[in-house]
Amino acid sequence: MNTFSLSRLSGDEQLWNGLILGDRDSLGAIYHKYVQDLFRFGCSLVHDEDLVRDAIQEVFVDLWKYHLTLQPTDKVKVYLFKCLSNRIQKESQSGQKRKAKLEKYMLDEEVIVESIETSLITASQNRSLQTRLRKALEYLPLRQKEVINCLFFENFSYEETAKIMNINLRSVYTLAWKAISSLKESVGFRIFLLFAVGLFS
Repeated sequence: MNTFSLSRLSGDEQLWNGLILGDRDSLGAIYHKYVQDLFRFGCSLVHDEDLVRDAIQEVFVDLWKYHLTLQPTDKVKVYLFKCLSNRIQKESQSGQKRKAKLEKYMLDEEVIVESIETSLITASQNRSLQTRLRKALEYLPLRQKEVINCLFFENFSYEETAKIMNINLRSVYTLAWKAISSLKESVGFRIFLLFAVGLFS
């Protein structure tokens, strides 16, 4: 890869347009800007650093391979997270079909999830609580783990999370509701309530 100047190349949209035009420096700048975020996100989904590194490498190989077909965007981070999510999902499934099933009974799950969103974000920003939450997250299914990481650790919106995970908005709410329900069971209902309202210290 050619050497490049980060001071010369700046702004996601500019870098992305450079990549589309076949500028290797733009690809390198995008890689260096987001590789750590991608690695952290990938490792939050699967506990296999080699798989995550390989997946990230494949994402950028594909970006260069298909750069002429890329569409302009100012949401580069969302696009990269979506590509990595798809790659990890494909690898973790080992070629098997997904057996995801939507819950039939989802009474006002949007309201329930959003009602604790603010307190959950606040609580997850506390380092101690974040450590406890991440331990509990390890036991969640991959897609539930991914939706929680996107919403509460990466601070993506529900719409952006839907794009990253390549699912519709309702499915994002469904997965978030399932994940929150599982977390309540795994850490205990009373402890979870304390966590959700930010009283845990």
